[in-house]
Amino acid sequence: MNARKRRVIQVALQLFLERGYVQTSIQDIIEHAEISKGTFYNYFSSKDDCLIAIIEIGREQTMVKRNELLLGKQRSDINVLIEQIVVGIQLNYNQSLLPLLENVFQSGNHDLKSAMRNYHLREIKWLATRLVDVYGQQLKPFKYDVTMMLFGSLQSFQKMWRAVTQEPFNVAAALTFLFAQLDRIIPHLDDGFMSKEISSYMVQYIAAEHISKEGILTELQELLPLAQKISKESYELTAFLLEELVKDEPNITIIRAILPSFSGTFATTAYTEEAINITSSLWRYLEEKFN
Repeated sequence: MNARKRRVIQVALQLFLERGYVQTSIQDIIEHAEISKGTFYNYFSSKDDCLIAIIEIGREQTMVKRNELLLGKQRSDINVLIEQIVVGIQLNYNQSLLPLLENVFQSGNHDLKSAMRNYHLREIKWLATRLVDVYGQQLKPFKYDVTMMLFGSLQSFQKMWRAVTQEPFNVAAALTFLFAQLDRIIPHLDDGFMSKEISSYMVQYIAAEHISKEGILTELQELLPLAQKISKESYELTAFLLEELVKDEPNITIIRAILPSFSGTFATTAYTEEAINITSSLWRYLEEKFN
C-alpha cells in the first residue's frame, strides 16, 4: 500500500468518526484527501471497500505489535498473552475503531458485516491458538469453548464496569483474574460444548491467508537499492532478510528479532510505507508457516 492510499484511508477514518459512516460521502473523502474521483476509485471500489481497508490495517497493526511482544519470550508465558490481548484492545481504542466497528456490525450492510465477521473470527482463531500455546495440547479439543468463555467474560466485565464506575477499565487486571479462574477450570475439562462446530464454521468463512514468499522477496529486492540511500543499517537489514528468506530453512528466530529494527530504520523516510508493508507481510507469513 502506497503512502497516498494510506493517507486517503486516514482521512476517511477521521471523517467516519466525526460525521458517522452513513453521513460521510465519497465526495467528502475526495475533497478532504485532495484527490480526484478517479484516484479514489483506483484505490477502492466503494466507500464500503474503503472501510474494509481500514479494518484490515487495524488488524495488521495489532498483529505486528503482538508479534513484537513475543520476541525473546516463551509462547507459553501467560503474561505475554495478557499483554498481547491488551495491546489489541488499546490500539482499537486509541484509533477510536471500536465504536465505528460496533455500528457497522449492527447495520444491514452485507459486505461490511461479512468483513466484521471475518475480523472477529480471526481474533477468535488467534486467541484459541495462543491459549493452546499457554495451556498445552490437552486444551486443543476445547480451545474454542475456552476462548468464548474468556471473550464473553471480558466483554461482560467491561459493560458492567462502564455502568457502575467512571474509572478506566483495567483490562490487564480483569484478564489476570479471568486466567486465574481458567487455571482452575481447564485441568478438569473432559468434554467440549461447541469447539467442533466453531472449527467447522471457521473453515467456511476464513481460510489461510497464503502470503506469498515470492511476493515478499520481490518487494525486498525492489527496496534493497533504495535502502542503500537511507543508511548502512537499512541496507544491511534488507539484504539479510533477502538472504535468509531464499534459504530452504531460514532462521526464523533471527528474522523475527530484526523485524522491528528493519521497519524502524525506514521510519520518517520516503520508503516508510514499503517497509511497513514488508514487515506486515513477513509477520503474517511467519505466523502461517511456522506456528
